[in-house]
Amino acid sequence: MVLDMTGGPSWIHARLSSPILVNATAKEYQKEPLFYILGHFSKFLVPDSVRIELKMQSKIDKLYATAFERPDKQIVLIVANMNNEEIELNINEPKSGHLNTKISANSIQSYIWK
Repeated sequence: MVLDMTGGPSWIHARLSSPILVNATAKEYQKEPLFYILGHFSKFLVPDSVRIELKMQSKIDKLYATAFERPDKQIVLIVANMNNEEIELNINEPKSGHLNTKISANSIQSYIWK
């Protein structure tokens, strides 16, 4: 969870990523993007959530999505756009309906419905 400012210690002698980097000399720490991504998942996914099938009609490079069903039967869709431009999304859930939206460049969004 926490590494030093050079991404270590590491037994493979490579710079690794972690949610928090610590500068022990200056007694400081910095939160990396991974910290906020983990927080995003934690906000929407409660214990005992189960990953469910997700069918994407078309493949868009650097667009990632995953879906979960929570114990309260709510569905969570998490979408990450790693592109440098905004992407239009058409979400179709047979029981809940259809949503046309956009996801900004280099961002993550979550959708939740029953």
